[in-house]
Amino acid sequence: MNPKEYEQNVLITESCDFTPIKNRIDDRMIRLLHAGLGLSSELAELEAAMNKPELDLINISEEAGDLYWYCAVAVNTLGFDHDGISVFELDRPSNETLKETISTSVWAVGEFNDLLKKHLFYGRELNMEKMSKTLRQLCMAVSGICVACGKTPAQVRETNINKLRARFGEKFTEAAALNRNLEVERKILEGETV
Repeated sequence: MNPKEYEQNVLITESCDFTPIKNRIDDRMIRLLHAGLGLSSELAELEAAMNKPELDLINISEEAGDLYWYCAVAVNTLGFDHDGISVFELDRPSNETLKETISTSVWAVGEFNDLLKKHLFYGRELNMEKMSKTLRQLCMAVSGICVACGKTPAQVRETNINKLRARFGEKFTEAAALNRNLEVERKILEGETV
């Protein structure tokens, strides 16, 4: 089957009745979609950081902080206890490599997004037990990334918030998101006082 024939057959099986999907999209689902999309894009940035000619642990720990940020959005949206989700994050196997912890992160984000997809497009109930387990696995894996970068999860979270406060002040704006001062942000990531 050539690509054009394949595309035509794909369109036959694509879900195009958007009414039930639209009925499942509320503010809560928009926040979860934001978290899922953000986790996916941060993983792509993490992978790019890993593939630089020279390993940049500051950039890698920044991406870990961004993953934590989106996890926090998901945890809050789902009404989970963040301490309960993060309780196992330091219980990761000590022999895991940075690549292994990233691989676990990829699995967890894929699972998170798969659960969202099945809820939105298939009409399944959102499996809260699996969502909780997936977010715990992700926090555990991200903590491994932090440790591999020579930082604690608490340090990475604090640096992430300092970076975002420099970018946004006390409130998110689209303008600030689009017009970042990367020089200042890098100094914060490197631990300099700005």
